[in-house]
Amino acid sequence: MDNRPIGIMDSGVGGLTVARYLKKKYPDEGIVFIGDTAHNPYGDKTKEEITTLASSLRDYLLKKQVKMIIVGCNTISFNAAPSFFDCEVPVVRMSLNMPALDGVKEVAVLATPATIATHRHKHLIHEKYPWIQVHELGFPGLAHAIEMGESRESMESIVRRRVQETGAENAEYAFLACTHYPLEKELISRYLPHAAFWDPAEITVEEGMNLLKSGHQLAGTPQPDQFCFTASGGTADTLVKSIFGSAAHAETVDTGE
Repeated sequence: MDNRPIGIMDSGVGGLTVARYLKKKYPDEGIVFIGDTAHNPYGDKTKEEITTLASSLRDYLLKKQVKMIIVGCNTISFNAAPSFFDCEVPVVRMSLNMPALDGVKEVAVLATPATIATHRHKHLIHEKYPWIQVHELGFPGLAHAIEMGESRESMESIVRRRVQETGAENAEYAFLACTHYPLEKELISRYLPHAAFWDPAEITVEEGMNLLKSGHQLAGTPQPDQFCFTASGGTADTLVKSIFGSAAHAETVDTGE
């Protein structure tokens, strides 16, 4: 038994979609969430900038005595330096354990420009399914638009333009490779009408929890949650309350970055 909290970090509010699954499946586990709303978006930053900012979030969670850190952000997961993951507690990145794609002809990978630039999802798909056409849809500005609660028209314009530019309208699978995007899955699905959507939040949480189970580190009694952000405003408090209940709230903290 280990009643220490689980840390979840993100460039902003998107990682709340990972925390949502964790709390639903493992309600006794306490969560300390940190979202870097002061520096969002990360998707247009260099690898060095991403590593520096992410390290500040990681160190904040370590000071909270967490037993594990889940990186609820694909941009950090696939751009931070290897040293970022070398830590005294497990640091779990967003999973690349994708569903079987036998018989599929077209796949869309939806992510920030920084994640798309790594081509991690495309390369992994082509290792097993070289015949699949992979459309890489880096949505410039979409994560930040979701972060700030911008108008539906603004977000639709970003999605519509990029889908049309890449010719991804007939994709049969769409990989939500940004944790912000499940918050607007309904909007995105209008422009990918034939796609089944894959959200890696569930498998990411399970991979992390399997590590804790193997070490007999699950919480023994219900633990409290804390939702922290590096800047006020935007959609943080509204999302925290809508996902975790009216008693939950967002607090502004200083990570020292």
